[in-house]
Amino acid sequence: MKRMTFILLLYCLIFINCASIEARNFEQRIVSQGKNLLSNTLIQIRASELAYYSEISLDDITYWVSIKQNRLIYIRTSDIHFKTKDKLSVNSTVAECIDKYPNSIYVEPGFCIFVKLKDGWRACISTDLEHIPLAGKIQYFYKTDNNYYWTLTEWINYIEQDAEFLEDSISPGVLFLPAEDDRFECCQ
Repeated sequence: MKRMTFILLLYCLIFINCASIEARNFEQRIVSQGKNLLSNTLIQIRASELAYYSEISLDDITYWVSIKQNRLIYIRTSDIHFKTKDKLSVNSTVAECIDKYPNSIYVEPGFCIFVKLKDGWRACISTDLEHIPLAGKIQYFYKTDNNYYWTLTEWINYIEQDAEFLEDSISPGVLFLPAEDDRFECCQ
C-alpha cells in the first residue's frame, strides 16, 4: 500500500511539474516574440493603468501582450481559435462559463467582471460592472499580474452600500441601469 501511495504521489508531482513547465514555456515564447516589437499603442491592463502592447501571433492565435523588463504583465485574446483547457472560447456563452465555474466569479473594480479559470486564464464576461449578460458571449480571455479583485458578493455589498448615499452625496456612486430581459442584475 505504501508503495502504491508513493507511486501515485510521484506521478502527481511529475504531472504538476510538467503542467508548470508547459505554462512557463508558453510565457517564454510570448515574451521572446513580443519583446522585440515596438508599439506606441496603449491598452488598459487594469482600472487605473495603461501599458504599451504588441500584437503577436503564436500557434495561429492572435494575442495582445504587454511586457515590462522582459516579464509578461498582461496577455489578452479574443481570437475565435483560442480555446481554454476546458474548451471555453469567445463563442461560449456567459451562462456556459458560469455553469463550469459557479464559485469563481470576481470583479476587478473599474475593469470587468470575470470568471477565474483553473488554467490561470480569466474570462471577461462583462465590462458593465452592474450586469452579467447570461445570454451574451465571453468577451475575451486574459492573464495579468494584477491580483486586486473582489468576489461578486463583496462587490454587490459595496454597490448596495454606496447606493444608499447617491441622493445626498457628491460622490458619483454607482448608477443602477435597468437590466435587459436576458441579463442578470447584480444588485436587485
